[in-house]
Amino acid sequence: MAKGAVIIPGLAVDDAYVYWTTSEFIPPISRFGSVYRAPKDGTQPAGEKLATGFQGLARIVEYGPAVYFTSPGDHAVLKLAK
Repeated sequence: MAKGAVIIPGLAVDDAYVYWTTSEFIPPISRFGSVYRAPKDGTQPAGEKLATGFQGLARIVEYGPAVYFTSPGDHAVLKLAK
């Protein structure tokens, strides 16, 4: 994977927003992850960063008033209020 390459390993949708996780490769073997959201109506296509600083991120799901996402590098499942 190239330095600075960003992958989007997770995607979730609710009535108002699209949520996604990113995992950016930072050599030599580090992955830096963030959680974003953007309105479904397209008014903010670049999205809003909700959380950052994780050791890689993977899946994300929305459920009720929160989104849940996994951070394999941190060995954690995390919860974030919408």
